[in-house]
Amino acid sequence: MSRIVLTGAAGLIGKAVHRHLVAEGHDVAAYDRDGDGSSVASADVMDATWMPRAFADADAVVHLAAYPGMWEGTPDEVYATNTVGTFRVLWAAAEAGVPRIVYASSINASGIPLHPEPRWPRAFPYDELEPAQLGDWYSASKAAGEDLARVVAARFPVDVVGLRYPLVRDLGARGGEPFRTHVADLMREDPRRAACDGFSYLDLHDAARAVSAALVAPSHPECAVLVAAPTTYLRDDTAEVLAALAPHVPVVGIEGRSVALDLARARNVLGFEATVVLDDVAPHALHAYLE
Repeated sequence: MSRIVLTGAAGLIGKAVHRHLVAEGHDVAAYDRDGDGSSVASADVMDATWMPRAFADADAVVHLAAYPGMWEGTPDEVYATNTVGTFRVLWAAAEAGVPRIVYASSINASGIPLHPEPRWPRAFPYDELEPAQLGDWYSASKAAGEDLARVVAARFPVDVVGLRYPLVRDLGARGGEPFRTHVADLMREDPRRAACDGFSYLDLHDAARAVSAALVAPSHPECAVLVAAPTTYLRDDTAEVLAALAPHVPVVGIEGRSVALDLARARNVLGFEATVVLDDVAPHALHAYLE
């Protein structure tokens, strides 16, 4: 059993991670700005005063507290919390001697999906080394978080792992209908963004499993890892949809409905592969774009 400090424990992913870590037998000290004062203590990552005591003697810190999207707050709130809050957690944990930090990054750390101009990766599938093209405050905050993780890892004897989460949902909630609706709206309103996300998703159960994998994985010089289900939320073959949306972008080796992301680092570094796929949980929620 390990003592793990968890921030953002009242959020969507945070709740799933909290349950998962407790089920694995860990002693979890959970914190959130909207904590209930009992199972989740109330604490704000913009206030570092509580951190030294909370992080003392911890075996790991899992940092999930952040604004999860562009419009979850004002640009100032989103960028400040996601950068300054992340810096304060990572720095305080490292100063306290915590040997392992896992934090939530985002597929948007590349900046490409949310860019206000029609930007594209150099090719599909793309991986964590795809050059950033930043055009919004949320993506910039996630890219900055990864830079901060590298700074902390360079200055302290600590392993820092960032999980580049894609669209994360409870796929089976209400029979999959909320997810089906979300994907249908996305593919109608902004198919370029969906393509630049690799048409990727991750079930909450796998989002929590990814944290567990990151807590025990061997140290690695790069701090960011893409995690996603192996197949897309589309009924169509991935390469055919990409050819329709982005005929100018090379597609190399994507077979069938495979996600348009290179997940090799998740497999090779974390030993992680998602186990929950939409086909099994809510197959009716798969979206037919080319029909």
